[in-house]
Amino acid sequence: MKQQAFDHFRLPTRIINLPHDSKNNMRKTLEFLQSLQENNNASWFLDHIGDYERAKAELDDLAYALVTKLTDFDDMISSDIDSARFISSLTIPKPRKKQIYYSHFEIAISPLSNGGNEPLYLVHFDPDGSYFSIRYDPDVFGIQVMRSYLTKNLTELESILAQLGKLTAFELNTDSAKGPLPKGYQPGVPGERFLKLTSYEIRWPLPDLNLKIPKLAEAISAEFQKAYPFILFLRKGLGL
Repeated sequence: MKQQAFDHFRLPTRIINLPHDSKNNMRKTLEFLQSLQENNNASWFLDHIGDYERAKAELDDLAYALVTKLTDFDDMISSDIDSARFISSLTIPKPRKKQIYYSHFEIAISPLSNGGNEPLYLVHFDPDGSYFSIRYDPDVFGIQVMRSYLTKNLTELESILAQLGKLTAFELNTDSAKGPLPKGYQPGVPGERFLKLTSYEIRWPLPDLNLKIPKLAEAISAEFQKAYPFILFLRKGLGL
């Protein structure tokens, strides 16, 4: 699901030097987000700025570990890119909004090519449900290109998903398929469930967050590697 567009700005923060420790796990990060969701105001946030900086440091550790693992099988991912570029930070929507902070973090890793119009390896931390996924949110041009590619290569996509289903318990996210078929397609057309999609995503629930960060990165990367044919299919559809 695409994130809404807001006017963003950063809160002034104190600089806190935190040692990055790969022996940490992500449990405290999720606990911080849960507390933020329950106390979503500037006063509470400023009183807990140290917890926020600590959570960001742990996210950076996980992003770095994930990028390192992804380079083992995905030649388009470069370990030379600063992994911090793949991490979303807290932002403040317009003042009229009841919840002034987003209460989730995301790590979204991609080759940073094609103007950002490309599939992502995504890790989503959220008190209401954490998961990791391979996702492509196309722009207007991208959705037309992908639908054309899907109609011509439907058998290949179905074969990839069928094979993947034998290897791992993933979920095809169909939240974006609530509308009618796009213009030019009739009900009953082959691949109807895919043609309705405006976002392409397969996802998994996050593994045990008590795992140390290197082990968590290893577990997530192992599932990403099994699903590598899916991200290759999406890239091929975009000519990447």
